[in-house]
Amino acid sequence: MRALLLTLTTCLLVLPAHAKYSGGTGEPNDPYQIATAADLIALGETPEDYDKHFLLTADIDLDPNLPGRKVIDKAVIAPDVDPGRDYYQGTGFTGVFDGGRHKLLHLTITGASYLGLFGELASGAAVHDLRIEDVNLTGSGDYIGALAAENRGSITHCYSTGVVNATGKTEDHAYGVGGLVASNFGSVTFSHSTATVIGGVYVGGLVGENWGTVARCYSAGVVRGSGSVGGFVGENMGAVTRCGNWGPVAGDAYVGGLIGENYSGRVSDCCSRGAVSGAWSAGGLIGQNGGTSEDAKAAAVIQCYSAGPVKGQAYLGGLVGSNLAVVTGSFWDTHASGQSASAGGTGKTTVEMQTAGTFLNAGWDFVGETANGTEDIWWILDGKDYPRLWWERVLEDDFGDGRPEPLWLEYEPDASKISVKETGGRLEVYASALADNIDAVYVSNGWRLDVGKDFALRVDFHYSKRNLGDSWVMVALLPSIQMPVSRIITFEAGCMNDEPFYLYEAIDGFWRHEETSYRSPDEGTLYVSYDAARDELYLSHKGYGKANAWRTAAGLLGGTWQGEPIYVAIGGGSDGVVLEPGDAWLDDLIVSSGTLVPSDPGDESNPDSKEAGSQSD
Repeated sequence: MRALLLTLTTCLLVLPAHAKYSGGTGEPNDPYQIATAADLIALGETPEDYDKHFLLTADIDLDPNLPGRKVIDKAVIAPDVDPGRDYYQGTGFTGVFDGGRHKLLHLTITGASYLGLFGELASGAAVHDLRIEDVNLTGSGDYIGALAAENRGSITHCYSTGVVNATGKTEDHAYGVGGLVASNFGSVTFSHSTATVIGGVYVGGLVGENWGTVARCYSAGVVRGSGSVGGFVGENMGAVTRCGNWGPVAGDAYVGGLIGENYSGRVSDCCSRGAVSGAWSAGGLIGQNGGTSEDAKAAAVIQCYSAGPVKGQAYLGGLVGSNLAVVTGSFWDTHASGQSASAGGTGKTTVEMQTAGTFLNAGWDFVGETANGTEDIWWILDGKDYPRLWWERVLEDDFGDGRPEPLWLEYEPDASKISVKETGGRLEVYASALADNIDAVYVSNGWRLDVGKDFALRVDFHYSKRNLGDSWVMVALLPSIQMPVSRIITFEAGCMNDEPFYLYEAIDGFWRHEETSYRSPDEGTLYVSYDAARDELYLSHKGYGKANAWRTAAGLLGGTWQGEPIYVAIGGGSDGVVLEPGDAWLDDLIVSSGTLVPSDPGDESNPDSKEAGSQSD
């Protein structure tokens, strides 16, 4: 009998524990996998797991009209357990939630306070790479935000779309309402919101009230409220840097294109191009800057600008509505705003606002200059546009997801000779000794660049191979991907034997042009920008625009190529040179400005492009 009991005990001990969620153990190297709506709800109902690691492995649709779904009345994870209290009462999430670049769709909540995917992200929590689309939040209390009602941790590379609506305890009051976060005590970086945001006091397109740090983020949705209403942040007591707002904002008092009330915070290297409408203390960038307390006197606005229309009744300003603190090195567009005065800043005409010298003379740090710093915070198409923050872009790829789609088609005419592959967060080029002057590239999939308008793009490169033969990494532009390609421009960084080079090559049917120059560093950036009015394409390893151009191709895109939208290709090539991991790669492609148009169906239907697409993962 004893032997039987021992046998049964041993069997029980080795039986696997009941699996949680869709897999994983919750450890950093083996996170719990969230693959279904049931997984997500289970996480919310399991506070003992709030300190674990999670990975979203698929898009999840939370539409309440789907079978088994419903409208919920509180935050999905870490909800407030006593909505009657003024402060959060519950168990905060302290773990890590990796969105895996997947989407949570149609999150729908109708409730009181502390509403969002997370009620509270506590100190130590981290959420990254999460996409929340078509959210629909309706709250009758305070602190409503698509991702988090309250954040004391870190949020990075996240965004939200949809509607965040706080009806308020009274008609005019619903404190802390944000497109992404209602109240921030932690950090929010590289994130954005295009959600429509409606609330009472401390209402912002991205963050309702900020006590922490918000950096390299933007908002572009419609924002409405009563007091301390900002297109980006409602009230700021922390740091806001390198951020922007492009959406319209309206309210009663303390209304700003970027920040409604900058009570005691620091706002640096920011901009707003959204329309502002406020009855009292309304400004293109800041509604009210500073206050009467000692803390509020520390408020500062440094090297910022606004360029949107400003309308209202009293205490209006092109940049700042009312001011009790510091404003330095900052500007507003007097024509675009309709305002000739401001409580702070310097007014300039549209022409002056689109001239680099205006900002360089005020100490702004631009790409291509070092006198004002080397961080390259801003860039400008001089004489064509307002300054842009370096991270502003139309399209980007950091090659971190290991696959070309959805942005790219993979073209490898002979993968045994040369190929491209995303690995280690970059696009590596591999080649064998059999490579015979051929390329392997990613080609833009479903999109092209309109050459009727200016555009600018860049991609970082590394090329360190030294060997007999010729090989390179490159960015290329071509009006058609029909094979064989007869019209193309390439900008390369490579090596001929032991001579590193930059190479520009243009092919148009039987016409061919080629130029090279010596290249010393193994790493750098390839810049391509275009002036549509001049029909000039600028190739550079220093920065955008004519002033930085290494080579200029004039009269080709709009002239000889008849203004056809162009495809973008990136990758590399070889003629007898073996390329191994670490020899040649590209990273961090950014299309900073321009207009994307759909691909030509005739090109996409050709056999070569279909074959290239079929090779994708």
